[in-house]
Amino acid sequence: AVLPFPEEHRFYSMGQIENAVETRQIYSNVQVCYRRNTQSSRSVAWKAHGRHPSIGISVHATPELTVSPAANLLGIPNTEEGIKSWEVAYHNDFLKKHGFDTYGRVVYYDNSGAMALHRDFRVMTWGDDGLVVFDRIFAHKQLMFTEQYLSPLHLVNDHWNGSRLDLSSGSLRETIRHGLYKRPISCPSFWVSVENSILVQFVWGRSKGLTYLPGGGRNHPKYWTNACLDTVAVLAEPKSCRAGDVVYEAGLFIGSGKGPRAFKSAGHCGEFFKGLVLMDGKNTAGLD
Repeated sequence: AVLPFPEEHRFYSMGQIENAVETRQIYSNVQVCYRRNTQSSRSVAWKAHGRHPSIGISVHATPELTVSPAANLLGIPNTEEGIKSWEVAYHNDFLKKHGFDTYGRVVYYDNSGAMALHRDFRVMTWGDDGLVVFDRIFAHKQLMFTEQYLSPLHLVNDHWNGSRLDLSSGSLRETIRHGLYKRPISCPSFWVSVENSILVQFVWGRSKGLTYLPGGGRNHPKYWTNACLDTVAVLAEPKSCRAGDVVYEAGLFIGSGKGPRAFKSAGHCGEFFKGLVLMDGKNTAGLD
């Protein structure tokens, strides 16, 4: 899903297209997006690298800061038995006035080929610069859900960004220097801001659990050859589950910002989060 084209017919010069976002000196592989606003590019690919859905966001003020590897902003869950394969069962895409709203289901299979988990998630554009991601994972059988990090946002912490990133979360103020930090940093609040540019914030389902994970080395994906990646992600605790249990659920805002937004949610959450109302004082959305 991408931002929609305008209804009226327009012409664009080659110069406008070539200079929309300058990425040639950095990226080895580039997704080309039509950009309607000047603050961010946002997308959902339902069958991306590895045939797993991936959510992408780039805040144009600092386009070098984030990168979208496989399963970006979702992550592939794991169990004690392991997850061997997955497939997109179905999805639905809807255009909004200034963006999109899309939801669907991913099914995960264990090493024996049996259905282990299914995942319902919904992604909607928020304002000019953000996304709201709702995510739920259900167990299909008795299993052990291992400790892991989900909803990962991958950040470039390399010479492109001066080999240092400034991190803030409530009372936490820290500068992460590339190569010197290797320990996970638990964020004390329900939000984390990186470089006063990228904001990740819980809006539903959880109040804490965000963690900053320094890369500690050149851990790029195989198609990304020139950057070390740090990560902001949600800690999913280990738990023993029975069939039908919800093993993970979170609602996150990802976009630009120096600190938390005044989000409020109301309503009863049904299938694909229908029934929820989300507000931040400026924007309001009812999920139906």
